[in-house]
Amino acid sequence: MKHGYLLFFFFFLMLCSAKAAPGDTTMVQSHTLTQLANYGDYDAPAVFPTTSTTYRDITMTFTLGKYSCPGNPQYCGSWDYTVQIYLITPTDTFEIGRMITPYATTTAQYPLSWQHRYKFDVTDYAQYLKGNTTIRIHYSGYSGGFTANVKFAFIEGTPPRNVVKIDRLWRGSFGYGNPTSIETYMNARTKPMPANAQAAVLKFNVTGHGSNPGDYCSEFCSKYYRVNLNGAMIAQKNIWRDNCGLNNLYPQTGTWVYDRANWCPGDVVQANFHPLFGLTPGNNYNVDVDFQPYNVANSQASYIVEGQIIYYGAFNYTTDAALEAIISPNNYEGYFRSNPTCEEAKIQVKNTGSTVITSLEITYGLLGGTLHTLPLTVAIQPETTEEIILPGNSEFITMGNNKAKFVARISKVNGTTDLNTLNNEMQTEFTPMPVWPNDLVVRLSTNASGAQTKWRIYDAAGNVVKSRLSTSSNKTYNDSILLQSGCYRLEVTDTGCNGLSWWAAQNEGTGSLTVSSQGNSGNFPLKGYFNGDFGCGFTEAFRIQTALGTKEEKAAFNVSVFPNPAQTTLNVTIGQNNKPQTATLELLNTLGQQVYRAEVHGSRLFVPVQNLPAGIYILKCQLEGKFVQKQIVINR
Repeated sequence: MKHGYLLFFFFFLMLCSAKAAPGDTTMVQSHTLTQLANYGDYDAPAVFPTTSTTYRDITMTFTLGKYSCPGNPQYCGSWDYTVQIYLITPTDTFEIGRMITPYATTTAQYPLSWQHRYKFDVTDYAQYLKGNTTIRIHYSGYSGGFTANVKFAFIEGTPPRNVVKIDRLWRGSFGYGNPTSIETYMNARTKPMPANAQAAVLKFNVTGHGSNPGDYCSEFCSKYYRVNLNGAMIAQKNIWRDNCGLNNLYPQTGTWVYDRANWCPGDVVQANFHPLFGLTPGNNYNVDVDFQPYNVANSQASYIVEGQIIYYGAFNYTTDAALEAIISPNNYEGYFRSNPTCEEAKIQVKNTGSTVITSLEITYGLLGGTLHTLPLTVAIQPETTEEIILPGNSEFITMGNNKAKFVARISKVNGTTDLNTLNNEMQTEFTPMPVWPNDLVVRLSTNASGAQTKWRIYDAAGNVVKSRLSTSSNKTYNDSILLQSGCYRLEVTDTGCNGLSWWAAQNEGTGSLTVSSQGNSGNFPLKGYFNGDFGCGFTEAFRIQTALGTKEEKAAFNVSVFPNPAQTTLNVTIGQNNKPQTATLELLNTLGQQVYRAEVHGSRLFVPVQNLPAGIYILKCQLEGKFVQKQIVINR
């Protein structure tokens, strides 16, 4: 009998140890490689947790991929289609995410193995993400080529505020431009404020589609909507995205750089949030959304709308700062344009408490290395987010070429430890910036719109150390620069937002931009350049590890290297006064480590490099107490 009790006791302990704890994550997946072949709904069951566990964060990740369309269709993954993700329960239906597919015709940039992740914060829907539900993907495309994965991550803990209820007021695609179109459906609604709610927010998601002759409404025209509460206007918002040329997913095979009505091809559609102040719990209120007056006969314009009122309870913490994201350094494709980074890092901090955050202390740096501490004076209002620069990561310059991890932690809020520490720390994996030599040549060949394209090189302190700001059409500029060791950022901008080469701007011709070492014909790879198809611009962070004056000592002998960049073999020729000599040859990586050494008896040596990692190397040749160094690039 005692043995039975002991078994029961140990079984109970095992159950307790297996019980999830704050910070634990539960994963639920609905769609797996679902082929979006035609217009319509793609439903999949999802079984969410049914326990009373609370979650501080619920993230939905929508992963878009490719598949080979059967036959040889003309349009396979080629168009910008609207994708809406819905949560369907036995009693409620909510749109919980919207994105637009990219122009992604199968090319070297978009092979069949291509994937892109889109993240949505769905924490507010926690009470509806329970038990047996259906997740619906509504795909508006009329051709196939895309796959979809939908996965939810539930992180246990206390949310900033508990959601009391969500009212779905408006939803659908409505015509715009005729007297009886959208305003017929977007009529005023009267609702009761729940007695146990303390705040209410209108979450309004809207995208414009269709094109009328002349003004190209609604896709390519900017209109506004107004929010009215109890008969008074409380907000006016333009339905427009003005930064499509800075899309993190680029280049695309269509008109991705054109700004549109609150969306860009290949990007998430961000919902607008309008607080409804002054509501009394238990009493009715009236809310209305009015679109800018617009009247066109036989209009082809429309807006896709989803309007929800989210009711919140009290804040669960008075003081609570949440580390929302590490933008850089980060290999996540959603932050492509912000990486690699120079000596600075960038994070997002949100005030998820009820009081204003006036000071922060951030601890950060390379995981496993010496961490930095940054005290900050800030003024972050409740429920607002602020981007913060974390400077002084000088170890980025000498860290090598392998992937590394970066950690950031909120160590103090308003002078003391945060009341909620579960959302204070994050880690990211990233690839360090490349190493370049200290003598550079930036070569810019402009196209017919040459005055649009400029470049600047910034040092770690943000000072411009070299630039090309005066440009003319169809000209070539070769600018040389010598740099001290350190971290730098090349920033290229194009005011026309169509780069130096774009298929839809063939009348402007094709330009180019390259960076190389002086006296070396090999060009360095530019991560965001894409043969000039970079939209509004791109940045390239790089580091210099060789001090000025140490690259090459004056010597009475010559060293030539071919090819450079190299893939398998370096052909090295050494001579003094046109006579072969005995010399010592070393190949060093960016950390100064010797990866190859040989004695040269004669004038020529073949150095095998096929087994070395791609990157920048120093070839050092020593003869009679003197030496010559050459910068070598190995690529694949």
